[in-house]
Amino acid sequence: MAEYTSGSINISGLGSETDWDTIIEAQLTAASYRYNQMDDWKSEWEEKAEALRDLNSLLLAYKTALSDFDTSTKFLTKAATSSDASLVGVDVDSDADSGSHNVVVDQLATNDIWVTGTGFTDTAEALTDTNTTLTFEYAGEEYTLEVAAGTTVSEFVTQFNSNPETKDMVRATLISNGGEYYIQFKGMDLGADNTLDFKDTGSLDFTAADMEQTQTAGNAKLKVDGWPTGADEWIERDTNHISDIVEGLTLHLYDTTSADGIEVNIKVDTDTMKENILAFVDYTNQVRAAISELDAYDDSTSSSDDDDEEEEDSSVDVSGSKTGRVLSGNYGIEIVEQNLKNLVSSTAPGFAYYDSETGLGDKYSSLAQIGITTCTDQNSDSFGLLEVDEDVLQKALEAYPEAVAELFAANGSGTTDTNEVSFVSAIEGITSPGEYDIEYEIDSGTGELVSATINGNAATISGWSIIGAAGTPEAGLSLRVNTHIAGTHEASAHVKQGLIPALSAEVAELTSTENGVLTIIADNYDEIIANTEKKMEQEQNRLDRLERDLTNRYAKLEALLAELEGVQDNLDDLVSQLSSD
Repeated sequence: MAEYTSGSINISGLGSETDWDTIIEAQLTAASYRYNQMDDWKSEWEEKAEALRDLNSLLLAYKTALSDFDTSTKFLTKAATSSDASLVGVDVDSDADSGSHNVVVDQLATNDIWVTGTGFTDTAEALTDTNTTLTFEYAGEEYTLEVAAGTTVSEFVTQFNSNPETKDMVRATLISNGGEYYIQFKGMDLGADNTLDFKDTGSLDFTAADMEQTQTAGNAKLKVDGWPTGADEWIERDTNHISDIVEGLTLHLYDTTSADGIEVNIKVDTDTMKENILAFVDYTNQVRAAISELDAYDDSTSSSDDDDEEEEDSSVDVSGSKTGRVLSGNYGIEIVEQNLKNLVSSTAPGFAYYDSETGLGDKYSSLAQIGITTCTDQNSDSFGLLEVDEDVLQKALEAYPEAVAELFAANGSGTTDTNEVSFVSAIEGITSPGEYDIEYEIDSGTGELVSATINGNAATISGWSIIGAAGTPEAGLSLRVNTHIAGTHEASAHVKQGLIPALSAEVAELTSTENGVLTIIADNYDEIIANTEKKMEQEQNRLDRLERDLTNRYAKLEALLAELEGVQDNLDDLVSQLSSD
């Protein structure tokens, strides 16, 4: 009788000596072709989905890198120098205009400092034999400190500095002349309003009358570019770090100057701007190289089998001469690649070509104008990547640095093609970048602005202002009419978006977790993988049933063969007996 479990057949007694396990295994292997094919497909889809998500992560890293210089303030860096930094130091930001300034410092801002007229030979000496109070005034407010009998000099200093009302405004310190200790009181705030005045010292061993003022609270006094003009007139501030006189410029006053003052020079930091531009090119090329690697073809391999489950954007070239890499021909990759290339190679959104005759338009409206182009040499390792002509870039930076900064980082700034209408503002994230056709009418009778349209859409008017209507691309766009001549007039306005904000916005859309193209395709791949896994499970169940069926059939066959072998043995015995008779 044959015994079998899980595809193995064990023969008890005599048997056919046939290796049924090997036969079953061979039949199962032949029957597993479909399962193995689906397993290969699943691996391919998983590889594709993983590659898409890796690209998605790379694009998010790209967006983060671009955020380091995605505004004009970040991109257009300024540098300032002082002719004598030991007297006046300077800091500057992008809001400062290039140019020079003369600074004369007559007086530094100071704080009030007082010292007791009485000295003490020992800091453990008691300041009073009775309970008493110290009353003083600081910055116009009066304060009282209670002092207990027997309080020592050092204890008094600690108590004074721990007073919750005044500990951040006035501080006491012990100083010594080598023989005696004196108590110094110092106002912590600079400026003429922050005076310190001792009203009553009670029974303390020092008196208000004997206190010596070693420094008087006063304001910093300075002139900038000869202003104020009067000999005794000064700009006054209660600090030595002044940032509200020249926009974008902070002056650090360290000492007084001569009447000639010192010179502060502000200029665009083109070296840092160039570093930012080269970093942008490097980041962009990293993304381009990664996409190219995913979308490349390998000429060394041939095509694989066709199948009705292969995706439409198959990585297998129809010629059979070359096989693509994991995402070759993938339409999602092609969308990402083309959208990013279009932004970099085209005129920046909302920019206009410069008209030298009228002086209108943008000095630079594309990267090619400042020496940044795409390599078109297919034999070059840089094919498809951005290249920089540093001589052209340097000349552009030196000639019009603000225009270069706008090309890269403008976000909501705008211009018009006529002086009759001025650009006022646009709302970031609301007003779409681009060109807008303006038409407006001034009534001949009233002389008032009575109607206006932007790109054919009715606009809101208020006085001489034209405002884009809500729900339109020009929503948030605000313009002002300057010339009040009766009749119908036309103009055009441009809302500009530099390449870095434009790329950041595009990457945000491509990588959106809700409707980003890469997310949608990767989710579709996940669905295909899940469906393939279901089919593989069904196929595995079929193979398990086949294995059980084969095992049963071969077990029965083995039993039959064993039975027949027994019959054969009996016949042989009978024949032997007959022969012997």
